Amino acid sequence: MMNLLPKNPNSPSSFPYKNSQINLPKQKLIKKIYTEPDCYGASSLISRSLRLPFTPFSFAYWLHGWNFIPLHYKEAFGLDYNGTYLVARKDEEQFLIDNGKKACAIGAPFIYTDLFFCNIKQRRRPNSMLIMPPHGMAYTTEVWNEQNYIEEISSVINDFEYTAVCISPNDIQKGSWINSFRAIGLPIIEGAKMNDLNALLRMRTLFSQFEFVTTSSIGSHVAYAAYAGAKVSFFGQYQNLDADSLRDDGLFKQHPEFLYFFVEHNSEASVRQRYDFLFHTHPANASIAIEKAEKWLGRDNMKSPLKVATLLNWLPHQQVFYIAQKAYSKLRRVYKI
Repeated sequence: MMNLLPKNPNSPSSFPYKNSQINLPKQKLIKKIYTEPDCYGASSLISRSLRLPFTPFSFAYWLHGWNFIPLHYKEAFGLDYNGTYLVARKDEEQFLIDNGKKACAIGAPFIYTDLFFCNIKQRRRPNSMLIMPPHGMAYTTEVWNEQNYIEEISSVINDFEYTAVCISPNDIQKGSWINSFRAIGLPIIEGAKMNDLNALLRMRTLFSQFEFVTTSSIGSHVAYAAYAGAKVSFFGQYQNLDADSLRDDGLFKQHPEFLYFFVEHNSEASVRQRYDFLFHTHPANASIAIEKAEKWLGRDNMKSPLKVATLLNWLPHQQVFYIAQKAYSKLRRVYKI
């Protein structure tokens, strides 16, 4: 059932309000996230498809999201990791190998929702629009031009039969966007939580129920919505990132040179160069871009659940080896062997 915001956005309660127009899988919080593949329930998609009674510990780094910036810095794949990087595309795999890393292209975690979606007939509501405003992280301090965007989006809302807004959990906690969209009476849906076992399935289900998805900044939501068959657009004044608001990110603290590269290639000028076909004067002018999204997310590189489990080092002998290796490394650190 759809999770709508309670009156107090900082309330610890789950989002209990019902809306008969949208149905989503319930949130199921992960007790503890051990590795990157556990985030958003990615590793759970694999373990459930293999009918395992639990999700084994993963000894690989499976990159979430959509890497839309040019391949220039290996830091685009996160903090330095000594194991294998599981990435979406072959160009990413080769880039990491050229930079001395082990890598294998298997597609982005989001495409593995296909394992549960291929036999589900999801009803897409005609002439419906989902608004995805820019989102930040818990430790960043973005300042969005909310009032200007609200005025722009309000000018087209009446052209759609049904409109809703999806706001990230971090922005909900920070109070970003909530009051602005409440003021124009739109229902608000909570976005993906990192510790939600059903996060990827929830977002796939959400995007599959709207004909149009519109935003004012680039991000993984663009590729995800397009992959799910929604007609995606950039509409209104593009919201550029500010380097100062991202300085507290651990990755950018260690690699400030990557910060400026990241901000530059998130800018409107850079995004228009590469994705100009997504910019529209009206969200209803957008078109389906499933084939492009499949390339962005590496659909051709998708592996069988058993192959992914092997790459995550879930097989019994792999688990014994890596757990022993991890224990030995810890002993060496503690006792300075």
